[in-house]
Amino acid sequence: MKPRIRSHHPARLTRGFTLIELLVVIAIIAILAAILFPVFAKARDAARSTACKNNIKQLGTAWAMYAQDYDETTVPIRIGGAGSLAFRWNEILQPYIKNTGVLVCPSNPNRGGITYTYNFSLGGPNGRALAQIPVVAQTPMFVDAYGATSPLQSLIFIIPGGTGGPATIIPRWLNPSNLNIPGAVHQDHQEAYPFADIHADSANYAFADGHVKSMHYITIQTSEIWNNSANFTKGVPKELMDYDCDGVLGGSTNSGRYD
Repeated sequence: MKPRIRSHHPARLTRGFTLIELLVVIAIIAILAAILFPVFAKARDAARSTACKNNIKQLGTAWAMYAQDYDETTVPIRIGGAGSLAFRWNEILQPYIKNTGVLVCPSNPNRGGITYTYNFSLGGPNGRALAQIPVVAQTPMFVDAYGATSPLQSLIFIIPGGTGGPATIIPRWLNPSNLNIPGAVHQDHQEAYPFADIHADSANYAFADGHVKSMHYITIQTSEIWNNSANFTKGVPKELMDYDCDGVLGGSTNSGRYD
């Protein structure tokens, strides 16, 4: 039987973290989180903006397909003059899209409804001939809107010719309760107003020539805001565009910034 050999080395003691060391580690983690979380948020918003651009691109493509099917006439807003029966452009485009999901921007809280607004001047009574659009590359077609929660609504915005400026942006929706009433018309409603800073201080625009672009807003004065509402502190995102389809790009109005 072999004798037991005892070690003369003392037993190793396990040493824990001190309070200071723990606090330093926590502080480092907090600093890293403060740095990375905004980056993650920006990346997520960029992804949502890309998805939104895809949505609005599909709307523009469907709009062009409709025009080709109807003798190069754009999607109409109503049958005739003021007070005549109104159309829902989003319903007209459905046979070409076959997907209601593209009507909603993933960054917009009003999901389940519609979050894009259509330029009235491109549709108007009975539609508009494509040849009557002078500057297609600078004529907005669909724009990010504040949005409505009901899928039965249809959003449009109007900038009357000869005035221009944020004060004359008239946002309108087609009230779902009036859809089955003969002579139903679009009513003034803030949900159709362009949401100028929905994507990191910008909004997505589809133009009449088919291209889509993210455009930064222009800050405006409170007195210029539609209905003087404090909710709309930013105007249409870009100047020098032909909103009313008359071929003039800015400088011809009282504001000097919008057509």
